[in-house]
Amino acid sequence: MVTKFSEKPPEPDSTLVSTGCYIFPSKNLVDIVNFAKKSADHLGAIFEYLLGKTPINIFRFEEPWIDIGSFQAYLEAHKKLQKENLVSPDAKLENTTLGNSIYVAENCQIRDSFLENVIIMKNCQVQDCQIKNSIIDENCTLTGIDLDHKMIRQGTRIGE
Repeated sequence: MVTKFSEKPPEPDSTLVSTGCYIFPSKNLVDIVNFAKKSADHLGAIFEYLLGKTPINIFRFEEPWIDIGSFQAYLEAHKKLQKENLVSPDAKLENTTLGNSIYVAENCQIRDSFLENVIIMKNCQVQDCQIKNSIIDENCTLTGIDLDHKMIRQGTRIGE
């Protein structure tokens, strides 16, 4: 049973962390919605709020886990976990060099490019690019650019 919860304390009371796996009973839905309206930028504090209203139990994970709460942490997790490059069978790659840790989703076309530690979501067109340590969201068109440590938003068009 949880007796205290602190969102990102500067000096934690323990080594336990909340990994973001939650199950709430329906009776708490109204409380959660009301709290989110008042504190949209501080939703982690919902647990502190609920402690006074309902018992909170935990399930302790013993398995390793990775915090992917930032762009850099997400890329590092991808690099650690993506042991083999994964390219969708319907993606088309022409004259493209793949380094390590590559994920290319369905319906992508990559031409005359170099990729290293890159995640490319579905429906992207990449031509004549050097892309490293980056995440490209869905429906992007990139032409003739060099990217390193960038996150490109959905539907972005860059280049010629």
